[in-house]
Amino acid sequence: MDIKRSYYEDIELFKSKTVLAWSIILLVVLILLPWFIIETHFLGISVYLLNLIIIHCIVAIGLNILVGYTGQISLGHAGFFAIGAFTTVMFVSKMGLPLFVALPLGAFISAGAGFILGLPSLRLEGPYLAIATMGFGMAITTIIKHM
Repeated sequence: MDIKRSYYEDIELFKSKTVLAWSIILLVVLILLPWFIIETHFLGISVYLLNLIIIHCIVAIGLNILVGYTGQISLGHAGFFAIGAFTTVMFVSKMGLPLFVALPLGAFISAGAGFILGLPSLRLEGPYLAIATMGFGMAITTIIKHM
């Protein structure tokens, strides 16, 4: 067990200069990667596949924050993910909005759905929260499949 002298040592983002250096290198690589892939088709990876990887990384980071840091078990992330994606697609394809306008709108609508589900779920914890969010995820998936 590592004993800390202050709380700030425990919550600092970069534990050492080595971690900071590798994080900066990774950030630079991630920023330059799309242009490199477009120009060379590196390892046969397309921009579409790179987009899918980034989208799923965002979902995984959200789950890590919820489950890893707070200890809450939530199975409704797929439902919120589906609401945001579905509304964004509808704004672009049916209403003709540009993607950069539709994307924040889809995220806002998905956040609103999360707020609406969160109000009655505030007092739930443990398996009850898992059951409520799983039911929401399954209901949204069923609704979108039958639209």
